[in-house]
Amino acid sequence: MSIVDAFKHLAPETPDYSAQYRAIYLEPIEYSGERFTIGIMAQGNNSEYKVVQTLPSKVLRCLYGEHDKAINNLINIILHSADNFLKANKQLPQWKPPV
Repeated sequence: MSIVDAFKHLAPETPDYSAQYRAIYLEPIEYSGERFTIGIMAQGNNSEYKVVQTLPSKVLRCLYGEHDKAINNLINIILHSADNFLKANKQLPQWKPPV
């Protein structure tokens, strides 16, 4: 008997739930290879969804100085697009960023 088998009965049952997620990237300088994860979008098998921003305003201020508001507006446009896409109950892999 393996150690996994010995302790398997102690583990809780796994939930009958599945979901997919996708990282949302921003490449500030096209073709530079430098990119930031600006958000995550997730969609459950029960049509629940969530889009969250992963870069806080303070980080944007440090990275972009006085231009942080412009970058934040761009991020908001992208995340709003992702949110509207999932709200329409479309399939996550089909989403294309607006910019």
